[in-house]
Amino acid sequence: MGALGGLGGFVRDGGGNPIGMVTIQIDGLELGGVTGPNGYYLVSRIPPDVHTLVVTAPGLNQNLPVRILPDSVLQLDITLE
Repeated sequence: MGALGGLGGFVRDGGGNPIGMVTIQIDGLELGGVTGPNGYYLVSRIPPDVHTLVVTAPGLNQNLPVRILPDSVLQLDITLE
């Protein structure tokens, strides 16, 4: 397997407040996590490719396309409204 990449950032509401306990998943892979109290998440060891990021919180479900590059961490801040 080649070099892997990662994805990290903050999840906030429309007012800029951090949202904890948001589930972050890479669709089709067993990779993901949950945001901390400060809204931060980090997913590592992602194979390079275009993936769908599934963001889930109570009453919300958002799918976002992400391009993961080898040997780098994509910074992606997400606003949920």
